[in-house]
Amino acid sequence: MARRLVHALKFRGHDILAARAGALMAAAARAGGLLEPGLDAVVPVPSTPRRNRDRGYDPGALLAAETARSLGRPLRRLLARVREAPPQSTVPAAARHRNVRGAFASPGRTRGLRLLLVDDVMTTGATAFEAARTLLEAGASSVDLLVLARTPEAGPLQTESPERP
Repeated sequence: MARRLVHALKFRGHDILAARAGALMAAAARAGGLLEPGLDAVVPVPSTPRRNRDRGYDPGALLAAETARSLGRPLRRLLARVREAPPQSTVPAAARHRNVRGAFASPGRTRGLRLLLVDDVMTTGATAFEAARTLLEAGASSVDLLVLARTPEAGPLQTESPERP
């Protein structure tokens, strides 16, 4: 069921699904304690401009906006894609960290903020960890991750925190 939802949202133009999925993600964030002790903002993991043009929207940004709205927290676009890279789904798992290294930049308005990073899918965690690392280097005090789906073929989840500067 989750696979069909993600594919419809990402590849079939069913952007209307983001509202319900974002509400479910917000409920999961509440249940998982991600609002305590104080969440300052929700941050989307941005897709590449080319993929956004092809789709007509950014699925992760839609999910983050709906999650933020449901949580009553501000949506802050504190990440930008600064480098195009092949889609992670086309890159072998062992090379995914290298594929996204340096792909994000942050404008630096993150000092001391507690952030909830939102993405659509996580496989190896490479994109999420690179995005979190970028936010932490820009000064965020903490970054938690919330994803709509986790692929089962990913293998063990990387559990180390991203390196702080």
